[in-house]
Amino acid sequence: MKTLKDHTLVYDVDCPLCRAYTKGFIASGFLDNGGRTEYQKVGGYFSPEMDPKRSQDEIALVDMRTGKVRYGLDSLMFILAQRFPLMIKALSLPGIRHAINVLYKLISYNRKVIAPAKVNPEHRFQCAPSFNLTYRWAYIIISWIVTSMLLSAFTDLFVPFVSPGSVSRELIICGGQIAFQAAAVSLVTRSRRMEYLGNMMTVSLIGSLMLIPALIIGEIIAVPAFIWLMYFTCVVTYMLYEHMRRMKILDLGIGMSLSWVLYRTLVLAVLAVNSFINL
Repeated sequence: MKTLKDHTLVYDVDCPLCRAYTKGFIASGFLDNGGRTEYQKVGGYFSPEMDPKRSQDEIALVDMRTGKVRYGLDSLMFILAQRFPLMIKALSLPGIRHAINVLYKLISYNRKVIAPAKVNPEHRFQCAPSFNLTYRWAYIIISWIVTSMLLSAFTDLFVPFVSPGSVSRELIICGGQIAFQAAAVSLVTRSRRMEYLGNMMTVSLIGSLMLIPALIIGEIIAVPAFIWLMYFTCVVTYMLYEHMRRMKILDLGIGMSLSWVLYRTLVLAVLAVNSFINL
């Protein structure tokens, strides 16, 4: 195994995603034991050539011998190329590279709403990505579509408790949640509206992804509808817990969780009544 020596990743220690994959690089031997350092300790001045702001948006890889700095996708591909040169060459083709770079930026610019964490005020430096409205809306819309598709498929499993699902219906319901909660958070703070919506859609995305095992099992064996209803109740309960946990991190209070529950309760009531009428 080839280990990249004399190179250091400067990562955001407050980001669970950043902690996980930089630790993974060291544990798997891609980097040596000194191959990462916390941005919060060294700031954007770890190398004379380092761009303090860009290194918050895109993880920086510093060549400790020359001082050269690589950022974001370039830094990650440089590390991987030490062992997988042919694969990296294939991924470096213009169209493929552009697509991967967009995905990297989608995650990087939204990392604080994908995996929020309390900022430690004792840190010497803070590391927060620039707010990018385009990438935030892209993340919200992707989460909205994925959530709607998975919910549409899952609701078919517990008919007749609800009427059969459709993607268009779930798109309207999930879109309504975005609008409802945008109005609710605006009553509390307009400046943090997009931060809240990003976190809320992460909760929705997590919940919908938890439905995938049920969808797979439902294709293999027949399971009574009430079992799926119970499973869905457990998923929603976890989503409520996760929503409340995030509101605590964001210091937005219990009110946002209550409005989230209110909207979902109204929607479930309407769906239940509609199902009863169609019996």
